[in-house]
Amino acid sequence: MGRRVTYHRERAPASRRRVPANAEFFPGEVARLLDLEGIDYSQLRQLYVLARRLRGEPAPNRGWSRFNLADLAAVEVLVGLGGGRDRLVLGRRLVFGRVEATCRALADMGFDNPLVQVPLRRDGRRILAQIDAYVFEPATGQLVIDGVADRVGTFLEERLIQDRSVRDAIRAERRRLRPRQRRALAVDHEFGTLTAFA
Repeated sequence: MGRRVTYHRERAPASRRRVPANAEFFPGEVARLLDLEGIDYSQLRQLYVLARRLRGEPAPNRGWSRFNLADLAAVEVLVGLGGGRDRLVLGRRLVFGRVEATCRALADMGFDNPLVQVPLRRDGRRILAQIDAYVFEPATGQLVIDGVADRVGTFLEERLIQDRSVRDAIRAERRRLRPRQRRALAVDHEFGTLTAFA
């Protein structure tokens, strides 16, 4: 009698049907969910640390990175601000430039988690933010012309995360992290600057 041989076919990991609010994602899952082809662990770790630091949390210890939903939402924004997935596919590193200065300026305006609470977009070397109908450069406070505002809107419609359950969980996390009180905006038309205050 011959031996019975069974073959194992490789299968993709099961997708999560429902993502709980306290979900944690390992670096490999984050790379897959965000379609970060070409990213290495050190770059992903840099995004993780930066996401935490920019929302005012202490830098995480040297242990394994475990991303929560707020981290995942922030990393999604950081990838776009750092040059996008195309840059990674070419084997290049993401470049963040003025991201920290932008987030500090938005924190001074009263935002606790600027990467998640304020729509941000790179325009050349500048990082632009949109609050209400205004598009401005937070690091300088300068208002931006309308044509750029249209490009920011187009950028914000693009989605990196395709997994619907994760997208829904991130949307819920963004709602949870919204500022509790509305910000009032003051526009100085003479100098073209914008400031926000509670």
